[in-house]
Amino acid sequence: MMDEYLGNVLLGWFHTHPGHTPYLSDIDLKKTHELFYTRPFQVAIVLDTLTENFDTGIFSRKKSGQVNNKADFKHWVAWKTIAGHLNNMH
Repeated sequence: MMDEYLGNVLLGWFHTHPGHTPYLSDIDLKKTHELFYTRPFQVAIVLDTLTENFDTGIFSRKKSGQVNNKADFKHWVAWKTIAGHLNNMH
């Protein structure tokens, strides 16, 4: 894939944690984010698909380089709100 899309960069990745709230587990951090998404602009998106609005966490790097996580959030973003905004952009 990297050869086919030479010059492009991955912005991030997403997955779900149904019923567990959005967060990055130790496995998410150590086996995925810290290995493949090390650039400051790359993000991880985690959805809890069992909540009414699909609670969503968008995790990025702090200025220190550490990835923010569940403890850094007071309120989750609603995926349905994000999707609605994206649909209205067309």
